[in-house]
Amino acid sequence: MDVIGLIRHIYAHNNGINDVNSQVLGNMQQIDSLATTPTRISGYLSNLQGGLGEQDASLSNLNQF
Repeated sequence: MDVIGLIRHIYAHNNGINDVNSQVLGNMQQIDSLATTPTRISGYLSNLQGGLGEQDASLSNLNQF
C-alpha cells in the first residue's frame, strides 16, 4: 500500500469511528433525557398537588359565604 492509499484507509476507518461515536452520543443523550423523566414527573405532581390545595382553600372560602 502506498502512502496515499494508507491515508485513505485511515480516513475511511476514522469516519466509521466518528459515525459510531455520534450514535453513542445520541443514545447517551436519550438515556439522560429518560433518566430525568421521573424527576420532572415528580415536580409536575407536586405542582398539581399544590394547586389542589389552593382549590380546596378557595372552595372552603366560598362555603363560608
